Amino acid sequence: MRSGIGSRESGIGNRKSVITCALLVTLHLSLAAALFAQNKTTAIGVIYGADGLSAPMGAAAVLPGSYTFYLATTPACSTPGPSGTYVCAKNNVTGRLDYEGTDAAVVVQNAINNIATVCGTLHFKAEARPFPFNSLTQETASGFSNYYAVRIPNQASSGQYCEWTIEGEGAPPVIDQFAAGVMNTGTIFYVTPTALASVPSTVQVMGFWTQPVGSGSVSASVIYRGFDVRFPNNQRGNETGIDSTQALNVDYEHVTADTNVQQASLAFPVPGTLGMIGFTSTLSSHEENVFYRTNVMGYDTGYDIQSEHASMYQTYAQEENYCYKYGVNGSSLIYHPSVWSNVGCGESSHDLLLGANLQSGTRLTIQEFDIEDAAPGTTFANVYHAKETNAGYTSGYVSWGAVRANVGTNRLANFFDGGGGTNFIQNGFGHPFSIPGTNLGALAYGSGGVTPFPAAGAIYAGASVSVTHGTSTTFDPTGLATWGQYTLEINQDATGGGNTFALGTGGSCSSWNGSVMLSTGAYYSDVLHFTVDQNGVCQIISFTKGTQPIPPVAPDAH
Repeated sequence: MRSGIGSRESGIGNRKSVITCALLVTLHLSLAAALFAQNKTTAIGVIYGADGLSAPMGAAAVLPGSYTFYLATTPACSTPGPSGTYVCAKNNVTGRLDYEGTDAAVVVQNAINNIATVCGTLHFKAEARPFPFNSLTQETASGFSNYYAVRIPNQASSGQYCEWTIEGEGAPPVIDQFAAGVMNTGTIFYVTPTALASVPSTVQVMGFWTQPVGSGSVSASVIYRGFDVRFPNNQRGNETGIDSTQALNVDYEHVTADTNVQQASLAFPVPGTLGMIGFTSTLSSHEENVFYRTNVMGYDTGYDIQSEHASMYQTYAQEENYCYKYGVNGSSLIYHPSVWSNVGCGESSHDLLLGANLQSGTRLTIQEFDIEDAAPGTTFANVYHAKETNAGYTSGYVSWGAVRANVGTNRLANFFDGGGGTNFIQNGFGHPFSIPGTNLGALAYGSGGVTPFPAAGAIYAGASVSVTHGTSTTFDPTGLATWGQYTLEINQDATGGGNTFALGTGGSCSSWNGSVMLSTGAYYSDVLHFTVDQNGVCQIISFTKGTQPIPPVAPDAH
């Protein structure tokens, strides 16, 4: 709906007095020249800056194709208010109010469509309530049937691509473990229950979506900055906060995706048949993907990375089924490298899954993967930290640090405890720097008998075993290579203690140079590093015991 305000014009232009017009024109030009000489930005800004709704500090005062969105308490948008129910779209080039209404999806889409041939920047004020997306539209491009609240046009004109910037004035803080309610500060886009009720529950719904040109073709580039996209809860599934699969380039900066449920009350996410995803990359073989200071909470999949050239820095996901999927979804194969730095996953079932789209010889570097596991037996208890679908296809380097929520540091024998990862150099907290080795996975605990360690000639191998309190076993490695390096993580059960863990001589070890005594605390982990010499004597390189009980660590903002 176009407001009449946008068409109001000054009556001065209708005066017939030549002298008056001349004086006004002269005065206007003199003032503009003086302002321009003093400050070019100010000279442009006077077009629309008087109402306090100009572009943010540091941004250009007027951009080709530029809108500012804010809330107001009146239909004509004459009374801005952070708790208003009317969404207002002000054209920063003309200074006029072009669109207003109670549905942000309609208002924003109208503004985008109005500048689709030039593209530009959409700036959203920080308000005390979210911008409501109350309606959804179905994509009509061939091969697509998803619904969206806001769609980014594919191209400015035939064969001409451009870049859009969607920016807010800050995402709400993601509050973890502090029993805080849902945050409504900052710039938030809320896909409301009203919108979801308007479409079948089986269809895919996206907050922001980049329009495809055609199946497999590239589209516009988009920068998303400084806001949150939100769904009512995580029980419907078939939802994506921002889908950038069709974009040429995408840049996420300080954006979050969450639900209208506080962290402490989150249920385990339901993916539906099409997934519940926070953010996606572009498809493979497009261009660049950048994720910087982003966070996703309460989704089935935090980050769905379908492309190479994916740079991630200070990203986090928590209370997820999967924090990161790389090369899992989509039909495009991945060949080129990606680099991730200071990424993290908190209290989630699966931290990282490398999919079948990663082709043999691909590279992935992860520097400092931050892990925080939920307590065993809780809603988001960890199943595995990392898994490679095609074992050995991807190589690289991964370092990590692991803690258990409200307990302290947690030692991992192998980051890829779900399988694969054989061509990764690993360096983890409580884990020695190691070249790629064989993951033997979780060993079968032989209560009252033998616990095997079938190295099968591997030079480097690691495994874990969960012992049962009050029992005994004999640890008998087989197939060890002379001077090979081997790691065993020994985990206590929920009770802990009373274990006799004997080092046996029925396999590759003719004898041992020592013995071990396990920790007795519930869920504590001990790590045994050992080798075998040319005489068949197994040498304990180190035995790191789990620490004694300590006060719960102060949780961080993750």
